[in-house]
Amino acid sequence: MFAMVMLNAETTTLRQVSSAENIANILRENIVNGIFRQGEKLNEKRLCEQFSITRTPLREAFRILQAERMLEYSPYSGVTVIKVTPRFAKELWTIRGLLESYAVEQATVNMTMEDIVYLKAIRDKFAYVDIDEFLELDAEFHMYITDMSGNIQLKKTILPVWNGACIIRN
Repeated sequence: MFAMVMLNAETTTLRQVSSAENIANILRENIVNGIFRQGEKLNEKRLCEQFSITRTPLREAFRILQAERMLEYSPYSGVTVIKVTPRFAKELWTIRGLLESYAVEQATVNMTMEDIVYLKAIRDKFAYVDIDEFLELDAEFHMYITDMSGNIQLKKTILPVWNGACIIRN
C-alpha cells in the first residue's frame, strides 16, 4: 500500500511507516494546508476509497490526529477538523512561545558559527518573499533552532503545536 520511509528522530535509522501513520501524515498536511477546513466533516467511506484502504488504518490515523487535537470525534457527527476558538489560539500560541524560547536557550549551547550564518541567511530572505514563502522560511528557521537544541522530545512536542498554529491561519 503506502511504502513511505521516514527517519526515526531518536536513532536516525530508517524505519517503515505504518499505513495509519502515512494516512495521518497526508491528512495532517491537508488540514495544515487548508484543503480540509475548520469544522469540516471527514467522510470515512470516501477517504477509504481515495486511499484504497480499509477503515482500520483510517480510524487509527483519525486517533493519531485526535491526540494532536487536529480532529474531533462526536458520536452524532463523526470526525471533523477542529474549529479554532480564540481561547484555543491564545493557549496554543502561549505554549508555542514557551517551547520555542526553551529551544533557543538549548540551541545556543550547541550552535556553531556556521549555524548562525545559516539562520541569518534565512532571516535575510524574509523581506523578499510572499506570504507562502514567508511561512515556509519561518518554519525552516524555527525547526532548525529546535533541531539545534538536540532535544528529541522537544521536537516531538513542538511539531503538533506548530501544526495546530497552522490550522489557525486557515
